[in-house]
Amino acid sequence: DNPDVSPQSFVYNPIEILEPTVDSGKVGVWSWAMGQVQFDSVKVDNLAGGVSLEVSSSFGNPDPPVGINSFEEGVEISASADAVVEDPDIPNVRRILTGFTGSGSVPATGTASPVTFTLGRFSSLNWQYQSEFRVVATSTAGGSVSRTGEDREWVKKGDTINFEAVADPNFIFAAWSGKSISTNPNLSFTATGPIILTANFTADSDGDGL
Repeated sequence: DNPDVSPQSFVYNPIEILEPTVDSGKVGVWSWAMGQVQFDSVKVDNLAGGVSLEVSSSFGNPDPPVGINSFEEGVEISASADAVVEDPDIPNVRRILTGFTGSGSVPATGTASPVTFTLGRFSSLNWQYQSEFRVVATSTAGGSVSRTGEDREWVKKGDTINFEAVADPNFIFAAWSGKSISTNPNLSFTATGPIILTANFTADSDGDGL
């Protein structure tokens, strides 16, 4: 209840109970500080002669699947995850597998899928992904679009992309449409989502370049 102290949150690793215990009852949590403590979740896994692997992933369909999976102790596991995940309901966005973190029998970190290990105790495996966004820049008749920075169809979140609308002779740049409606022929974006652009040109009927 001290107003001068900011609340803190802590994440505790799984606790293994190795000695024989009762087969029923409740989970009790005690704070040495004897203060107000909030626990978001407590997981209890009771297996007779088995070992658990907890898998987490924000995207795709990993194998073993997301959740707590039970195996015989000492079994060799080859765990895998989708290298690329695209959701048809979220166009022009994809997730790229970058690796994993683990605990217990799972290696602490890695970049490969699949990862193989022998499960000897309670373990966790967290697959990690990075977002990528599609970049498409087109033009109407009378000009083109040049691009600098990350000149790829798919860019990572945070990448910088620069565009310039270049008019052909006897045409002038009118405006962008799509991600931007600017009349400035030069645009720069930091990728936070898909970038779909069209540079629109019109005929320079009087030849004054305006």
